[in-house]
Amino acid sequence: MTTTVVQTIRTANRRVERQDEYTFNPARAKVKPGTTVTFVNTGKSGHTIAARDGSWTTGPIRPGESATVTVTKPGEYEYVCSDHLWSMGQLLVE
Repeated sequence: MTTTVVQTIRTANRRVERQDEYTFNPARAKVKPGTTVTFVNTGKSGHTIAARDGSWTTGPIRPGESATVTVTKPGEYEYVCSDHLWSMGQLLVE
């Protein structure tokens, strides 16, 4: 969790980096059934990642910590941060 956004301002010959606390990196991932997926919170806020269909959740992840889930059933799983519902991602299990 948390993505570094880089902007180049050519007219000022500057490069600006900022952290986006509410995005997943990558936003979409493909894994085989039974793979353990690790979510690492590199931000400053707590996050709880959960599949929209309710099939799995990480529980709360504090800054600097991580949590894992193992999805054994093939499918497309959209997930959100329960604390910040605008943070979304997708896990493809095939």
